Amino acid sequence: MEHKPDTNSTLSITRHAAGSLSRVSSAYVETYMTPGGKATKPQKRYRVRVRAGRSGAPLLHLGSFASRSEANIRLRWASEQLAAGVVPSLSRLFAEAAPTLTVTAAVDRYLGQRPDLADRSIDTYRSLRPHIDRALGAKDVHAVTADDTRALIAACAKLGPDATRTIRGIYAGALDHAGVKPNPARDRSVKLPRRASKRLDVPPAEHIEVILRGVPPDLLLPLCLLESNGARISELLGIELGDVDHASGMLRLVGKGDKPRLVPLPPELGALLPRVPAGKRNTAGRIWPGLTADRVRKAMGKACAEGGIKHYTPHAFRRRFASRHVQIGTPVTQTSAWLGHAKTSMTLDVYARVLMDGDTAEVWRSIIH
Repeated sequence: MEHKPDTNSTLSITRHAAGSLSRVSSAYVETYMTPGGKATKPQKRYRVRVRAGRSGAPLLHLGSFASRSEANIRLRWASEQLAAGVVPSLSRLFAEAAPTLTVTAAVDRYLGQRPDLADRSIDTYRSLRPHIDRALGAKDVHAVTADDTRALIAACAKLGPDATRTIRGIYAGALDHAGVKPNPARDRSVKLPRRASKRLDVPPAEHIEVILRGVPPDLLLPLCLLESNGARISELLGIELGDVDHASGMLRLVGKGDKPRLVPLPPELGALLPRVPAGKRNTAGRIWPGLTADRVRKAMGKACAEGGIKHYTPHAFRRRFASRHVQIGTPVTQTSAWLGHAKTSMTLDVYARVLMDGDTAEVWRSIIH
């Protein structure tokens, strides 16, 4: 990561070279600032690099150090190698100390150690990673700079803001996983393309009714629950017997990061959910064990097509729930908690400007009964 150092100075470079090699090779120390985080302050560090050849030759990274004295020890050794004219020896010694890890290999390792990724995310990452390989794949992860990151983003600009941001995320994650500090993919000078503001795809009440009347009977209850509590489809399909609290009218969902939360359960829908048999202690076991998100999406798509309305996904029910509660004045802290948002600002930023029609509770009540 190419960081500007202290505000009152330019990049500090100390060069050492000797003999005839002084015109074609150099070893130097760069002073740079690491980016600060929520719990850490920016720190000054010293990076030693060698260019074993003319200006077009690749840079060799010989380490990053907390003090200039440590960096100078490595610098003197590199300078002696250059002065003695043993540039090939220098390259060999460096290779033995730290085998080159290319960007392509780093991305492979990173994606190979992400068991938390969903199949759809893995497919997306695999389809986008060739853009990283073409732009930076052969480069050493310890030699890439913020300029390389900017070049990668520029090369991917034609793919659109969302794809470009995903590519940058893959690249940044791979460098983090490889231990590259500071990470040039996260340099503050790197700017990502702006996303165009999109109008939320929130179905009106009449479209909700078309969908509910068009899906198979066994999907009616799950979709009514989605519309009534704002759950994600993955959360809904994970509901077990013990997650239903009939007495309090609440439903327990397990969201992102395995974080549980409680959402309202309308009594009309709660009455249709199975109860734990008396005396049974084991409440494990999903309520809809054979139901998949893919089947719900396909059934909704078919209902939309046959009903002559635009295509909606299960997430549209979540958007409608959130927008309706923001509009009717439900405290944003409560709405955010129901949705599982980490910050209330996300709830307001996304849903505060959406205008909604009336409540659809009467729609699904009439269909259910």
